Amino acid sequence: MKTWPDPTLNSAARTELEAASGLNLTARQYDYLLAIDRTTQPVSRITMLYDLVFNTAETVFSELPSPENSGAM
Repeated sequence: MKTWPDPTLNSAARTELEAASGLNLTARQYDYLLAIDRTTQPVSRITMLYDLVFNTAETVFSELPSPENSGAM
């Protein structure tokens, strides 16, 4: 965030923001994210983000497009 305090100034981030703006969370996905934040065990935010990005097949986000389930990688 120090390099690009406003993500709209970064052309790579702008593409991601535009793609994300068309997605809506289901109630189940929203509840999943809330449950992550309510965990009683100390878990780093990096670990939670890593799990959301690389383990989407095991979460409620499996239907969202990602490199692992779109064949982009």
